[in-house]
Amino acid sequence: MEVVQGKPLHEIISRPTFQIEYTEDQIIFLSYAILSALSYLSSKNIMHRDLKPDNILIQKNGKIVIIDFGLACNPRQSEFAYKICGSPGYIAPEVLKCSLQDKFSAYNQQCDVFSAGCILFYMYEERILRVKITLSRLFGHALFEGGSTSDNIRLNSSFNYTQLAREIKDEINNPHSNKNKRGLDLVLKMLNPDPRNRINVYEALEHPYFEPMTQNKGMQSFKTKSIKSQVSTMNLLNKSTE
Repeated sequence: MEVVQGKPLHEIISRPTFQIEYTEDQIIFLSYAILSALSYLSSKNIMHRDLKPDNILIQKNGKIVIIDFGLACNPRQSEFAYKICGSPGYIAPEVLKCSLQDKFSAYNQQCDVFSAGCILFYMYEERILRVKITLSRLFGHALFEGGSTSDNIRLNSSFNYTQLAREIKDEINNPHSNKNKRGLDLVLKMLNPDPRNRINVYEALEHPYFEPMTQNKGMQSFKTKSIKSQVSTMNLLNKSTE
């Protein structure tokens, strides 16, 4: 098995100095790389089902690697093991609602988009969003992070999208707001509780939030390098299935 080294994204985000060390452009870069790797998995009909900051490694060369494919499976299977799974705080609503008794109830790669939305919210909370969301009062807290695992599960299960959407849309529609409205819009679309209305990973990569990457030569260079994140994920996936 291949040995993969890197620093967990959770360790990076949770540092008190994160908002100082990482500029908005760097977070755009990182977000694009995560979504690029996720798009590769989606193209291979693989859903990870446990996407979270701890399962994303940032390597010294800037590449990102998605790890821990223990719960990964093909959504085309008529029945897959551990229907309700994932890490509390990053589980999509359709996964939580999936019936253990009904063998035909299922979901698809859209569940990973929701998890990625939670990760982007985690990164953006102070640096880009800076919106006082009731569900996430303190810097360094994920969208559904409480004081214990049971709190995380409770917050995750009772996700109030209407409230989140109202507060974010207020910021988007505020002509005096200097917040990144494209970042707000992307996160809101990724966190839509209805997978049919949720933006998919390919649409997310084409979102206007990433337009600077096509206009800035430095960002274009990163965009090319971010494709390597897909290869890293592919290699890891191949190793994990040997």
